[in-house]
Amino acid sequence: MVMRILVVEDVPDVALTFSALIRACGHRTQVAPNGNAALRMAQEFHPELVFVDIGLPGMDGYQVAQRLHELGEHPRIVSVSGQDVDAERQREAGIEKHLSKPVSIDALLSVIGGPKTRMNCKTA
Repeated sequence: MVMRILVVEDVPDVALTFSALIRACGHRTQVAPNGNAALRMAQEFHPELVFVDIGLPGMDGYQVAQRLHELGEHPRIVSVSGQDVDAERQREAGIEKHLSKPVSIDALLSVIGGPKTRMNCKTA
């Protein structure tokens, strides 16, 4: 099953790497460099899964997740960060899981679809 996945990341190399891995697994992806862009894209793209960096400038990842839900978008949301996260804020924002940077390919693929996903990816 092809999913629509939104990557919200302000570091271009990280965003492009995530996006390339996701596309290699046959999914559609869009990249947003900040929270405002993510909200605009989500309203047109309607992602089923969102990877959001917690440490975004301006609107942080917690706020992005919360705003997505307020807009009526209800994708699975996974936070990504190189810092400690506030578990309570994550729950309140509707974030279901956290991945620590640097994110391994296995961790990324397990969120997208479990062990079978790796077999279907061109990165395997």
